[in-house]
Amino acid sequence: MCEHIYDVVEVLPRLFSQEKVNDILQSLRNVSVKAAQEAEIHMGSLRELSVDFAIDKDSKLRIIELNGTPQKSIYKGIKNFKSKKMIYSRPLEYDYYLSRS
Repeated sequence: MCEHIYDVVEVLPRLFSQEKVNDILQSLRNVSVKAAQEAEIHMGSLRELSVDFAIDKDSKLRIIELNGTPQKSIYKGIKNFKSKKMIYSRPLEYDYYLSRS
């Protein structure tokens, strides 16, 4: 359990240089996509998936877990979170994509 949720875009610049932040954000995206692809290979279309990460002492990303049904309510507490609409629209967009395939 956690007490607070923060947007990674706001926290990382407090901890790392901008170059390192860009590298970490790109890695987050790449690893998240790869984790989703691998999960779908073994379990079929999941529709939506969240990946929980930690950053170790060597600044390497570590996957904590994959969640097949992400808890959307956690985003309500993040101030200035710019992707709230996307949280609900992306699964529908993916459904549409699958229906056309």
